Amino acid sequence: MTDQQLDDLVARIGDEMLTRLGLAHSPPLAHPCACDTEPLAAPAAEPAPSWIPAKIGLNCRDSRSTSAEIGARCLQARTLGLGAVSIFPSHVVAAGRVLRRTGVRLAVAVGWPYGATSTAAKALEAELALGQGADEIEVVVPAGALLAGEDDLLFGELKFIAEMTHRAAKTMTAVIENSALDQDRLIAACALSRLAGADAVCAAAGLAVHGPASAAAVRLFRKVVGQDIHVHTTGGVASEAAALNLAAAGADRVTIDFLPGVLPGAERA
Repeated sequence: MTDQQLDDLVARIGDEMLTRLGLAHSPPLAHPCACDTEPLAAPAAEPAPSWIPAKIGLNCRDSRSTSAEIGARCLQARTLGLGAVSIFPSHVVAAGRVLRRTGVRLAVAVGWPYGATSTAAKALEAELALGQGADEIEVVVPAGALLAGEDDLLFGELKFIAEMTHRAAKTMTAVIENSALDQDRLIAACALSRLAGADAVCAAAGLAVHGPASAAAVRLFRKVVGQDIHVHTTGGVASEAAALNLAAAGADRVTIDFLPGVLPGAERA
């Protein structure tokens, strides 16, 4: 598919989404960014020769981790000046003790890993996490609902949680399991997220066996959402070269599981 054909496809699906949601005659979406930190720099056209630690997120979503282990991982992220750590709601307090007022964003996953919980359950997780000091809510968008075309339901869910998060002056990321969806549904998911007020979309490897998000997926996400919201990736990145490739494709944040091998000098932190 040529770039022009892809542009046309993105425009067509976007128009269809606006019509389906009854927003076709609405004024252009004024996107609220409630970031309490400076926006990340726009991605470079080519990979930088060395990493920018603030563009790395550290995945601490491990059900086997103790509070002490979460604290140690957060201390490592703080020492290295990483952009964020991503955790479960049950670890917000432990992580907050280490990261509060450090500039490392505390991102809390709700509905993880499948997004298959109810909107009410996700909203309660988000509300509790925000009350305990979360900077960012990562909402998992259920792939099954996307595949079934339940766009009204998904839009309502994302909009509700985005508005709650923005009232707290924090940000919301829509997590999309890219390997579970075809191109049309990926475009629809990104368009839904943007219209609902998400501050970022995240291409997630999730629990799939297809490996990490590809540079092509990142470029597609960026094409759909434009430059006014962030594009993140999470899962499966095992080398510095792979992370740099995603950043060069347009990712503002690359969340990784293991620092050594990806961030030079991490083994000494």
